[in-house]
This record gives sequence, structure tokens and C-alpha cells, in this order.
Amino acid sequence: MAKLPQFEICDHPTSANHCLVKARYRGRVYAISWALPISSPDIEEVKRIWLEERGAFRPYDESGARYL
Repeated sequence: MAKLPQFEICDHPTSANHCLVKARYRGRVYAISWALPISSPDIEEVKRIWLEERGAFRPYDESGARYL
């Protein structure tokens, strides 16, 4: 199995109704915005999405808090 990235779940920089899920992988940062109807995702759910729908994670610029 391929090595998984380090995941971080944090507050979204521009929306109180979302959280940001970051994945650090091979020196790059990828992220997805996650809507918060009830609670934030857990790490197991994030790992599943990374493995099954990797394209959902987009390159992310942490210095500007924006997707590339």
C-alpha cells in the first residue's frame, strides 16, 4: 500500500459553515472544503476519500489560504 499523506482538519479561512481538510503529500499541500451540517469528518473518512476520490483534493496555497 502506498504511503498516505499527513492529514489536518482545521477551520475554513473564509466560511464558518465549512472546515478545511489538508493533506501533506510529497512536499505539497492538497485540500478539500468540507461542509459542516453536524460535525467535521474523522481521519478514517478522510483517508477513505483520499484513496477513492483523490481528485477531490486540489492543490492548496497555505500562504494565501486559497486553492491553486
